[in-house]
Amino acid sequence: MPYPRAPRTLVVALTLLLTHAARAAELPPTLSGTLTNPAGQTLTFGNLSAPATLTMNNASALINNGDWDAYAGIITPADGSTTTPAITNNGTLTVDAGTGALYISDLFGNADTIPLTFNNTGNVNVTSGAFNLGASDIGTTTGNFQVAAGATLGLGASLTFDPNSTV
Repeated sequence: MPYPRAPRTLVVALTLLLTHAARAAELPPTLSGTLTNPAGQTLTFGNLSAPATLTMNNASALINNGDWDAYAGIITPADGSTTTPAITNNGTLTVDAGTGALYISDLFGNADTIPLTFNNTGNVNVTSGAFNLGASDIGTTTGNFQVAAGATLGLGASLTFDPNSTV
């Protein structure tokens, strides 16, 4: 009779790439649950030639503890969500949107869609294009925002900044 084995965790070095080619008949990917990018790893969202879209379901979470390279696209609550999804940046988020923008906001604009929470304890670097947090978004930041010349940081959101944060 085999002995029961304890659950094991396998950690591998990898780069996670999230992209979405815009096609009318295809729905964007939806995050349900938690996606964590560990320290020392890279999460890539979109690319300059094809902006990405990611919807987040009820209480889902995207947690960045490593490097997050984001290009043009949108991250939005899924239509009909009833609990607030959250994005937490504990590492470095670099927005390189070219002439486009990365939006974290309510794409659908429906009354039943709720805001995203964006929490930043790390660094957000906007190197080109725009990084826009929507007017309905909420969150806190104890981290830093750096915006290169010619780039834009749109803070329509109700963010709470720690006195030690820098913009």
